[in-house]
Amino acid sequence: MKNKIVIADTGPIMSLSVINRLSLLISLFGEFYIATSVWKELLKYKFILKQEVFELLEDRVVGIKTANYLSSMMDEGESESVIL
Repeated sequence: MKNKIVIADTGPIMSLSVINRLSLLISLFGEFYIATSVWKELLKYKFILKQEVFELLEDRVVGIKTANYLSSMMDEGESESVIL
């Protein structure tokens, strides 16, 4: 499945991080990104997640370039991930 670009949401990143398997995203998909809102959501859990998680993710943060009309239907991180 390499050569696919994946946009990861907060839930899967948190779950994989807690079990020390965030590297699965890289090994399974190669290229993955997170929305700016997902990054902000993850920062709220700095006391739970290891610093290595943030070091791995900080270069993968991508901002949306359009208005977020989906945020009325889902949370900010999910809606930005769908837009990306």
